[in-house]
Formats: sequence, C-alpha cells, structure tokens
Amino acid sequence: MAFLVSLDYGHGGSDSGAMANGLVEKVLNRKIGYQVRDLLKFNGIQVVELAGDENTYVSLQARSNKANKSGANIVVSIHNNAGGGEGAEIIHSIIGEKGKELAEKLRAEISKHQVFRRIYTRVGQNGRDYYHMIRETKAPAVIIEYAFIDNINDVRRLKNSAFMEQMAKDTAKGICNYFGVPYKEPQPSHNDDDQNSDHNDQLDGIVHRIIIDGVQVGAYDNPESIADLVVKYVSQRKKNILIQRV
Repeated sequence: MAFLVSLDYGHGGSDSGAMANGLVEKVLNRKIGYQVRDLLKFNGIQVVELAGDENTYVSLQARSNKANKSGANIVVSIHNNAGGGEGAEIIHSIIGEKGKELAEKLRAEISKHQVFRRIYTRVGQNGRDYYHMIRETKAPAVIIEYAFIDNINDVRRLKNSAFMEQMAKDTAKGICNYFGVPYKEPQPSHNDDDQNSDHNDQLDGIVHRIIIDGVQVGAYDNPESIADLVVKYVSQRKKNILIQRV
C-alpha cells in the first residue's frame, strides 16, 4: 500500500515565525522539513508539500485545502517554538485516536535525541481544536515543535547541523513506524576529512542528562557543559554521578 504524507513547513514569506538569537523559525522549519521529505521518499512514502520556500507566503487555509484535496493519510506540520521552555512538544487533535497515536510514535523517536516536554491538545473558544492545521484537515494531523529558539540550550542544538539532521531522521522514523514501514536510511558517503573529524563534533546535538544521587541536575548537548557540571559535583565530593544519553 502506498502512503501519502502532507508535509507542512510552518510560516514563510512575510510571516517569519519566531525570531531570536540569530535564528528565524521559517528557515529552521525548512531545514528540518526538506530532510524529512527526502527521507520519507527514500522509504517509499509519497509526500505533498503544503508550502514553498521560506520566501513564499502560503495562507493556512490554502495549506489545509491542499492537504484535504491530496487525500493524504496524515498531516505533519513542522515548527519551532519560543516563549519560555526547553525541548520538543507535539500537538494533536482533541478528537480521534489516530492523531494521538502518530504523536506517540514521533515522541518515541524524537525523545531519544532531544529533551521532550510534552504531548498535548489545545481547545479553542468554540470547543474545537485551537490550531488551524489540526482542526481544518481531514486526515490525522500533528504539529511538531522541535525546540525553543529563545532557550540557550536549544539554540546550541538548532545551530548544529547534526542535531537538525537527527530531528529529521527521528521524524521520518516515527512516521514510518506509524505506517508500519521498516525504516531505511541512505548510506552516507565518507571521505578522509569525515573520518578524521573531531569526536567532540559528533557528540554535539546529542543530549545527555547528568544525574546526581538519583536526581537529574541538568541536560546538555555540549561536551564542555557536561564536563563543567561533573567537575562541580566531583568537587563537592559527590560519588554517585551518572551521565545518561537522552
């Protein structure tokens, strides 16, 4: 069976989305979204894109109309967050179990490599779903907020291409898992420069939590931040120190 995903890249054109710390949401959304698109196609899943590049404005109504006309099995809207917080969030509809199931499949993968805040729903004043792309689409829909561009830890992640690539992979995996499609990853091409790259670069973008005496005291993707925190608690003569990949 062929599956079809309506892939929505949030904002565009005059609507920049959130902006902070030199980051612009409409650009970030597409950096992740284009990789998700390519990975889904590689895995035999068809994609209809609901928005153009970051310089093109497409209304929410035009996006939902295109999604409905396409007959897509699911709708995935890609965003980044602002306003206080850290980590990823996924929003699904207040009705139907398919959207919640999709959200859970995505959470299972994304939470392996990013701090995960919550899965939730939001109700509008009329008792319906608050968000247009969830409310006005016929297929089960989710909105993914990968990170907060006004949180220093998330900013470090978003400025790291390896993290962006990982979020795209995790999203594609979650979608494949929802459809029951075995996920396949394109084989990267290696050259000598890649093989000699600094190992610390490979750690950047991968979140590790620091647990002291059974209590989490921090979560970082920067090896230097992890080392600084460990040194701090070693100096306090803490012995039960655990570093755990998220």
